[in-house]
Amino acid sequence: MPRHKLDPEALFVALALVPTTFSRNKFFSLYSDVALFQARRRAHLVRSLVKELGETPSASSVQVLEEVENPEGLKLVYQNSDFDYRRTTLLNKIEAAVLHYGLSRAGARPPSEAAERSVREALSRLENTLELRSEHE
Repeated sequence: MPRHKLDPEALFVALALVPTTFSRNKFFSLYSDVALFQARRRAHLVRSLVKELGETPSASSVQVLEEVENPEGLKLVYQNSDFDYRRTTLLNKIEAAVLHYGLSRAGARPPSEAAERSVREALSRLENTLELRSEHE
């Protein structure tokens, strides 16, 4: 385990983009520490949103009804006509950035420089905490 405490926000970004990054056997504290557990749950939420909203519009029964950015983050309301449900999700700024980044990678929306910058900043904090940088950089 790293010498320094992991940044939950940086861990969230890593797990939202690549959920198999940290195995339970090698990183058991991620599954017992409350803040890190919450980061894993948030990552799962955003991955599910990317999966659901990232489908091609012609093949999808999901329709975004409302997407409102505010100083705290994003309010997203969408519905799925196949299952007759409507979902409202409130995301903080980093969660919204990861959602936008994931949707752009899925080809569902144009890339956002601000979202990519937020994702890269969070991942660099994780990289520094885990000391992943090579000596040759």
